[in-house]
Amino acid sequence: MKNLLLLLLLIPNLVMAETPCVEGDCLNGQGTRIYSNGDKYVGQWKDGSRHGQGTFFFSNGSKYVGQWKDNGANGKGTFFFGTGRKLIGQWKDGKCHSSCTSSKKAKVQNPKVQNRGYELACDGYPPQNSPHKLISIDCSNREIFIGTLRDSWLSLRRQGIGGTIENLCWEAYNDAKDLHPSISFLSVSESFLMRCNMGLAYLQD
Repeated sequence: MKNLLLLLLLIPNLVMAETPCVEGDCLNGQGTRIYSNGDKYVGQWKDGSRHGQGTFFFSNGSKYVGQWKDNGANGKGTFFFGTGRKLIGQWKDGKCHSSCTSSKKAKVQNPKVQNRGYELACDGYPPQNSPHKLISIDCSNREIFIGTLRDSWLSLRRQGIGGTIENLCWEAYNDAKDLHPSISFLSVSESFLMRCNMGLAYLQD
């Protein structure tokens, strides 16, 4: 997959229910906090916020390792997908902001077919993986975009792809529904489509 610029991914300025600090100092120092949804952060804190160097373990098997500021990923860091793919770059406010590169291969759970499958892309954009069947969608139409992500997730579930790659598509669908109407999907489409494409690449006819 080509370099990804301005990729809105899975590391927002997370606002979660407060949970006790299970180890160390989660106010100003080095500490560990486990959140109510199963996520965990191990690293540096400042004024009760994730700030400095740290690792955030997502309950879906993904993790972010790198620099933090005011609870968001800010600075040099690496996001590791549960599938084995990783995204390396400079982060700003939870987004991969510049010098973003993605590993070329992923370790996928339950692969069904090699060098087949499907790939979503906005109208007018070429596929990034030529062996796959291209599905062009109108990314300027909010209803169509969200509906396509929903249908993609349902297809993965029906074929039993399962695991992290199905969860990533499910999360992309839900994140798309929650995206503020003032933000055009054209400007952030790659982050959503990439998460579903990881599973669609292994989808059978």
